[in-house]
Amino acid sequence: MPKRKLNVSRDPDDNKVVECALEARADYIVTGNIRHFPSRFQDIRIVLPRRFLTVVAAQPG
Repeated sequence: MPKRKLNVSRDPDDNKVVECALEARADYIVTGNIRHFPSRFQDIRIVLPRRFLTVVAAQPG
């Protein structure tokens, strides 16, 4: 369970996703619904699946 309640989105369910990502120290939130999210929250980037695949494909190894 996340320790903090956030209000970064108009959608309470989206806020829960950000709370969990923050708690897990995630680098990315990958979603098809970026409309309700900021493009970044703290160090977490919020991206579309297509963008995430581009980022992963560019990683060495």
